Amino acid sequence: MLPRLWLAALVLLLPVPGWSCGPEFGISLLYDREGSLLSGPRSWFFRELPRLLPKSAESWRPDQHDSIDGTDPDNYQLPEWREARRESFEEQGLSISQVHSLYEARSRESACEAYAAGHGLPEAVRHYAAGAVAFRRGAWEAARNHFEAVLSRPEEERGFREVWALYMLGRLEAKQDHREAAARHFEQVRQRVSEGLADPLGLAVASLGEEARLHLIPGSLAKALALYAKQASFGSRSAYLSLLAVAQSMLSNQNLLDEAVLDPLSRSIIVLLAHSGNINNYPTDLDKLPAARTSGLSRSTVERLVGALEGQGVPEVTGASWLAAEAYRKGWFDLAGKLLPLERNYLAFWIEGKLALRKGERDVALASYQRAIKAFPREEGVLSRHGELITGDEDRSTQCIIQAEEGVLRLDRGEYVEAFRLFYFAALDRWQWKFVTPYWSDVVYLAERILTVDELKNFVAGNIPAPSKEILDEVEQYEYTNADVPPGVEIRLILARRLMRAGHFAEALTYFDGERLRDQARRYGQAMDRARSPWGGTISQAEAWYEAAMLLWESGMDLLGFEMRPDFKIYDGSYFGNNPDTDQSYTTSEEKSRVKESGPADEMPRFHYRLLTAEHLSMAADHVPKTSQAFAALLCKATGRMLAREPDRAAVYYRRYLKEGPYVPWAAHFGRGCPEPDFERARQRLWQQRLDTLRRFSAYDTWWAAGLLLVVVTLGGWWTRRHFRKIEIS
Repeated sequence: MLPRLWLAALVLLLPVPGWSCGPEFGISLLYDREGSLLSGPRSWFFRELPRLLPKSAESWRPDQHDSIDGTDPDNYQLPEWREARRESFEEQGLSISQVHSLYEARSRESACEAYAAGHGLPEAVRHYAAGAVAFRRGAWEAARNHFEAVLSRPEEERGFREVWALYMLGRLEAKQDHREAAARHFEQVRQRVSEGLADPLGLAVASLGEEARLHLIPGSLAKALALYAKQASFGSRSAYLSLLAVAQSMLSNQNLLDEAVLDPLSRSIIVLLAHSGNINNYPTDLDKLPAARTSGLSRSTVERLVGALEGQGVPEVTGASWLAAEAYRKGWFDLAGKLLPLERNYLAFWIEGKLALRKGERDVALASYQRAIKAFPREEGVLSRHGELITGDEDRSTQCIIQAEEGVLRLDRGEYVEAFRLFYFAALDRWQWKFVTPYWSDVVYLAERILTVDELKNFVAGNIPAPSKEILDEVEQYEYTNADVPPGVEIRLILARRLMRAGHFAEALTYFDGERLRDQARRYGQAMDRARSPWGGTISQAEAWYEAAMLLWESGMDLLGFEMRPDFKIYDGSYFGNNPDTDQSYTTSEEKSRVKESGPADEMPRFHYRLLTAEHLSMAADHVPKTSQAFAALLCKATGRMLAREPDRAAVYYRRYLKEGPYVPWAAHFGRGCPEPDFERARQRLWQQRLDTLRRFSAYDTWWAAGLLLVVVTLGGWWTRRHFRKIEIS
């Protein structure tokens, strides 16, 4: 038993590939290409539903607490909210004593007592308060008399209470199951509001829902759904929930479902709910319908729906593509195939492409994806890939999903530039911050590891011009480290750093758009040129290596860092992970070769530019006398740069100092608090060493020294004579 426990503990401690802890990362397709392409789309009921709602010329508005733009949607207590709102409007135009009388009337137990307590109030207000008390107590006749008395008052006295009285008369008739009378009063509410009466409580919109409740009986559900749909078109949250409840009840009841498929609107809402699956059950007061507790459709229900849709005898059925998507998501690919011909829209083409991929027909799938993008409406809802609601920073348009998935197919075909274009513009459309933007990590992978430098340069030349002055000011403000830098600038920076890593320093300057980084890149390139040139002298080379090292020490991530592995500049180096696996499906041998040719990034340590910094310092040490303070200081800094993350490499530089370097008083804390190298003293020491060597040589054999001097003088004279003869001849 004990060995098993040790084994379990070891497994838990082993590192695993994946992303480190951190903020929410943007969605990627390239890390799981097959799963991304074959997974079925799933919509969110309340986002897809508005496309089905009728358009109205009326400008009615729901009460603010019933609006989808209102506040506190979880505390769904509309009657209480409407009561508080009613009181605030009912007090308008009344004196303090009249408001007191109004509340006295409202507190009475009967309509007669309420009417008497309202002495001094305008008659319309007095009658409405008495009618409200009677309604609350279930005294229907008394309530009717007082509400009708409101309607009998002069128009200037009635005001918006006429709308209130009509609405309450409708509710009163509905309570007594007088459906036609109730519907007539609700229609009068909407008519009077349309004629210009004030409606501060949104009762015109609410009356649609109240009238819809009158039809919540078998045989009349289509009428109820139509009224709820019209109510929802004005932005009523309660209407959305009512549509959901009715649709769920239809799905759970055989007779109601048979009725629903005969009506176009009902059928569309049913198939949309089927596509969305089980949605959280919100509290509703639709107690006349059977309770609906579904977890999505069963296959038999889908088969029954398919049969009903095919039996309509029409070439196209709105919502068939949604049902096809639900069938696909559940793995009922045969049913999905039967539904696709009934509605030829972007969703149908998308599902058609996924079915082709499952058959291995990738060319057919690509053609379907292209048709899906062409058939896409200008404005569309948002879909969720794996069944959960996507909110906040993870939102992305459906068209971008299809476009990015086509990018995976293009990558599989070796069309790397086109794949990059599709991913780039899909991410551009949903740009937020670079580390949470959907597909941005895919864009970076393609730009940094798959495209050649020339391919990326050509894409930038044709699609990403140099930024305007306004954007440049923003770039300078954020100094390339803030996630709000525009995406085009990010791609230009990736290209600039690729050119820098390749040693094309002068060419890279074109793509460093900010002056600060461009100046640092220029200085780094110039320092590297001087460091590799033998004409300036060995100490000058050491100074150049040191200048290059210090530039990397300060801005190595910005000048040479990889956007993804190993440096992960995309997250400013704060988080790390892996590049996409090139051994998965939908990858090619050429993609693997391109990854390998684009740089040994996978084998590099994290923050690889720190290693380059230490190597530059070591190269500088190679060019100064080993007995100089500069030699010790340079190796001290190289050790310090590696000490935190690469202690083994730091030990190499420290051992070199111990073996070759001079004693310095600060050696006890070598690698920490290193002084600046004194290149001037190193230059003096170097000349002193040369003179010492010459003295030792001349002291060893005077004749050899004299002979060497004679040879030098003879050769110098010969070259001078030959040079002047050429001048005379010419």
